Amino acid sequence: MTDEVKVEPKVEDKAPVVPSEVEVSAREQGWVSEEEWVESGRSADEWRPAKEFVDRGELYKSIHQTKRELKQTQNALTALQKHHQFVFEKAHQKAIDELKREKRMAIKNEDFERLEAVEEEIETTQEVYNEQKKSQAVVEQATQTPTIHPDFVSWQARNSWYETDVDLREFADAVGLVYANKNPGIPPQEVLKHVEKQIRAKFPEKFGAQKTAAPNPTASADRQKTRTATKTDDLQLDDMERDIMHTLVKTGVMTEAEYKAELRKVKGA
Repeated sequence: MTDEVKVEPKVEDKAPVVPSEVEVSAREQGWVSEEEWVESGRSADEWRPAKEFVDRGELYKSIHQTKRELKQTQNALTALQKHHQFVFEKAHQKAIDELKREKRMAIKNEDFERLEAVEEEIETTQEVYNEQKKSQAVVEQATQTPTIHPDFVSWQARNSWYETDVDLREFADAVGLVYANKNPGIPPQEVLKHVEKQIRAKFPEKFGAQKTAAPNPTASADRQKTRTATKTDDLQLDDMERDIMHTLVKTGVMTEAEYKAELRKVKGA
């Protein structure tokens, strides 16, 4: 009886799986394979492929950057509002002080005809001031009660992603607020066009297109430096005026020279 020789089956070596560039990039940001994801005790439904993971990471970065820009713009607008209010109050007080000076002169010279005219001017100036204050209050109240514009309804119907993609919607809202705040009085249609254009340019892969290389920021940075360049002069500013100026200059709303020029007009310096 011959002994049978057992032949062990040959185990073929499996070629190592080489991760793609997208997967390498995704892993650097914390991504794991579906198998690793499930083994860690998480639901497979919540796992995302490497490309989607990277795209969402870029989206979150864009949202964060846009929100930061929005905050800066809101700070600038608040500073600008304070500046305009300051100019308004100063101009009114300057006019009243001048009329009071004329009133004293009229009394001193016993010019009762001029005295009566000056008192009427003071009353008229105060009435105009009060009316303007009421108008400002109405505008502020209106801005705090937003309504849905019909153009937005039709725009949303054409851009279904606004309802279905929460991340894109959040990014779009931030872009729209920044653009509207930087362009006071701009028609809603223009804001919506800008938002759609920016969304499609920033995330073309969401709409079946390929991303293009980001533009070189050097030229725009140089222009911004030129725009915010300041010069010194002998105009004295108090703490509030200086804080407003720094905020406006930092966000590019005004240059230091433009702000001081307006302030000079108010102060008559």
